[in-house]
Order: sequence, then structure tokens, then C-alpha cells
Amino acid sequence: MLDDTPRIAVLGAMASELTALRKGLTDTAEHTAPGAAFTTGRLDGKAVVLVCCGVSMVNAAMAAQRTLDLFDVTHVVVSGCAGGVDPELKVGDVFVASQWGQYLDVVMGREGPSGFEPASGMQSGYGNFGMMFPKPVTVTGPDGETERRFWFPAAPALLTAARKLAVTVVLSKGSGAAQLDKTPRLVAGGNGVSGAAFVNNTELRDYVFETFAAGVLDCESAAVAHVAWCNGKPFVAVRGLSSLAGAGDGDKLYTAFNQLASDNAALVTMGLLRSL
Repeated sequence: MLDDTPRIAVLGAMASELTALRKGLTDTAEHTAPGAAFTTGRLDGKAVVLVCCGVSMVNAAMAAQRTLDLFDVTHVVVSGCAGGVDPELKVGDVFVASQWGQYLDVVMGREGPSGFEPASGMQSGYGNFGMMFPKPVTVTGPDGETERRFWFPAAPALLTAARKLAVTVVLSKGSGAAQLDKTPRLVAGGNGVSGAAFVNNTELRDYVFETFAAGVLDCESAAVAHVAWCNGKPFVAVRGLSSLAGAGDGDKLYTAFNQLASDNAALVTMGLLRSL
């Protein structure tokens, strides 16, 4: 192990997602290992390890498992930005899902007389988006038992803490060109989905909302939730909305509000760390 102090692991896909957390970090030390780099320290007295994992499901899963292998991790937290799916959510809001699914782990069906059909014996349980039929994954849990699972849960205690924090936390509206009209809010509970795609497509966004009742989508959280569940570690993902996936000028919104969304997520993450 690189460090034997019990720590809370906080993963961000990009350096910008960890900027606000790094500002409050004390007693810092840098660690490197093949395929990963880590910063240990303390946030508000809590021992943490910050990991910039890189965008993508594979990067996120690899970094999460490397962190668990090399540190004494007590909790796993993802903090950063995401695309909004639920029409009730706005740019700048922070969403803490109660569970995460891998919506782009799919069977590619072939077109038959009545439309696209999945392969024989590979029913997905969810409606398809064209040829794509989402399916659960086969996983081995911490008890060694194998099962098929679509949803990976957030830790109940962390979700409860997020609901309490939603009453008191004051999120930033930003400033200058990146200033919002209304003060953002924290929403705790509901579904999040992740997949290896940056979504700037209204039809796919509508499908994800209707099929999975998802609040947000991203490229990492479900992968980290999967790893945390298999290792028996409490998990939560805190996602600030930098854009509304596929709605209007989603890519332009992302550019303008990525840092604000990440900083608001970091504010909520700090609140959750204090609750532990």
C-alpha cells in the first residue's frame, strides 16, 4: 500500500472537478503508481485521497480499483459535473442519485419484420433506443456471489446526509458571463446513468429520462459505483449540472458552466465529508 491511513477517496474525471477541493486540502502528499496519481491530505480534518481519474468508464473503473488496492479506503465519492436529463433540473443544480446504472451496456439488435430485436435469450428489461437494448451486467459481490445487476446503490447514510444538506446548503450562482438567473439547488434521490458517450442529442436525452427516470448522465459514476459495490465500500456520486444533455446549446453551456457546476458539487461533497 502507498499509505495505511484510513481515508475517504474522492474521484474527479478532470482536474477542474477537484479544483475547489484542492484549495482546502492540508497536509498534502503526492503519490504515483502505474496508471494513476494520487494526492493525500486532510479536508476539514477528514483524511482523504483525491484522484483525477480521467474521463471514461474504463478510466474511472481502473482508477477506483487502483485506489482501493493502494489505500485504506473507507468511503468512495465521485465529485464533478454531469449533463442534466430531468427537465426539472437546471444548470448549476447539484444531483445526488440514490443509484446508478450503465445505460450504454447494450445488446445491439438486428432489424426484423416488427422492428429491432435483441439476440435470442438476451432480453434487456428496458425499452430500446433503436438497435440498442440496455442490459444488466454480471457481477461478483463482496460475498463472492455472482448476480446480474443493473443498478448500483449509493450508501444510505450518505444519501440521508445529502437530503439534510439540501435544506441548508447555499449553492453559487456564479459571476460574470457564467452567472445564473436563479440560485441552484441540491436534489438528493433518484436515478443516475453513465456510459461511454458525451451526449449532445435531444432524442437520446428524452429516451434516458423516459426509460430510466434518470436525473443526470455522465461518463464515470456508474463505473465507480460498480467497483465500490463489488468491494463492499460505501459510495456516493455528487454531480453538478454543467449542461442539459442535448437540449439547446448543450455544448456551449458545458463550456460556460463546467467550473461552476464542479465547484457547486465540491461544496456539497465537503458537506457530506463533514457528516462522516
